[in-house]
Amino acid sequence: MMRLPFQLSIALLLLALPLLAQAKPAYITDTFKVTMRSGESSTHRILRMLNSGDQVDLLSTDSESGYSKIRTASGLEGYVLSRQLMNQPSARNQLKTLQQRFMSSNPPPLN
Repeated sequence: MMRLPFQLSIALLLLALPLLAQAKPAYITDTFKVTMRSGESSTHRILRMLNSGDQVDLLSTDSESGYSKIRTASGLEGYVLSRQLMNQPSARNQLKTLQQRFMSSNPPPLN
């Protein structure tokens, strides 16, 4: 009687091996779009989709609604969820800036 559960366990393990072998690493992108709206709710019209890392001017914040009023570089004003704003550039933009500084101070060797 003890052999049946053992044999069943081995059979299930052998069946699961192909599923485990098919898995490969993947990463979630840090690029996303943020909706800029005409008012302080998701029912207001979308004015523009902003890219992660875009710099905007913060004009005001309403902690009750959870929205902040912003102005884009082109001068368009609207509202975004406050939680989608950061006080510093995104990590991707910071890395790009550091890479540019590094490359300008350390040019590649001439062959």
